[in-house]
Amino acid sequence: MSKVRTQYGKVIDFEAAMHIADDAIMESIHAEGISDTDQEFYELYCVRHQDVYGDEFEPDKECGQW
Repeated sequence: MSKVRTQYGKVIDFEAAMHIADDAIMESIHAEGISDTDQEFYELYCVRHQDVYGDEFEPDKECGQW
């Protein structure tokens, strides 16, 4: 299992977080091929999630409830 670090320094399971992620956002990141690591993908996903939904991705919140 791959681990990533949130913006608050918490270490979380990458695959578990991506399980609740928006498929369309993930697919667009994959299609662009601009992330080399799970950490880069996660960080980019969080930015895009904020842009689309106007809120932080739940696993990336300081006290996320997921």
